[in-house]
Amino acid sequence: MSKSLVSSWKSLGIIRYLQMDNLLSARGSNQFPYAFGQVICLCLYLGIQPVFIPIREQWRNGIIEHFQNTFDKIFFRTQQFECFFDQCQKAKEFEHFHNQNRYYSTLEGKTPNQRCSGNLKRLLADFRLPNKLVICTGYIHLVRFIRSDVLLDIFG
Repeated sequence: MSKSLVSSWKSLGIIRYLQMDNLLSARGSNQFPYAFGQVICLCLYLGIQPVFIPIREQWRNGIIEHFQNTFDKIFFRTQQFECFFDQCQKAKEFEHFHNQNRYYSTLEGKTPNQRCSGNLKRLLADFRLPNKLVICTGYIHLVRFIRSDVLLDIFG
């Protein structure tokens, strides 16, 4: 997941906040429950604030869920792939086409490329994930509801 984020931030620019659900791959691991996972560490390393939506409320990530539905129906289910490398190559082509041609009301009626053009700070093309991410400072946002059981659930 971290490599995909790095790739996105190289082409689209670094964001201030990364909103995500509470999947184990985003928050950490069961093996080390009291340590942050690589995605959280990477965000904090780059000055990005991770925002975790309420548990079991995936509809709050409607934009990405909509994109995944588009990706699945327009790309993934309509293609045949010779191998995994072929699938990755065609996915890059789809991403380029999508970002150039799909208009979204949430982007003020612009395409992702139009919305992301300008003075955006991008990761350098030669940026590599460090072997060990050192976190100096940063914020992690957890959106939670305190229900009638009066328990605060922080990643289980």
